[in-house]
Amino acid sequence: MVSNEQDKQEQEHQEDAPVTPSDEEIIKVITNLYTAIIRILKNYIDTSEETCSIISLWIIGTYVHDLFSSYPYLFFNAMK
Repeated sequence: MVSNEQDKQEQEHQEDAPVTPSDEEIIKVITNLYTAIIRILKNYIDTSEETCSIISLWIIGTYVHDLFSSYPYLFFNAMK
């Protein structure tokens, strides 16, 4: 009887535990996000591939900015 109760408690505890994705899954999601942002940027701005990459990485970084002691801002300067 005791083992059944313990088994039930362990099973309930395991069901409540959050599922953490693997590193490979996280990298895949971030890579897909990165390419999607670049695709969107190319539709709205006329700039080089390198600049699109920098902007895409900066956008992704804004979601984890609190992990850094400071976070840069982007300054765009163009002809009117």
